[in-house]
Amino acid sequence: MKTQLVERYLNDNHCQHGLYFVGWFLCDRWDKRDYKKDNTPKLSIDEMQKQLDEQAAELTQQNILVKALVIDTALRCA
Repeated sequence: MKTQLVERYLNDNHCQHGLYFVGWFLCDRWDKRDYKKDNTPKLSIDEMQKQLDEQAAELTQQNILVKALVIDTALRCA
């Protein structure tokens, strides 16, 4: 968030409002043999949102506003 959003995108830009957007793909339907599942954070979606909110608050300065948003993009059973 700091490196990509604040130091890169907002650094040379007139816009001083940044949104750090995260897609949350972890779900029970994910094939357990898929190595990418093992690389996912061992947090709940709510814990991840809280962690990113805290990071965004630390990065928010007088002239820069940073917010984080985690969207649940996991597959659903029909």
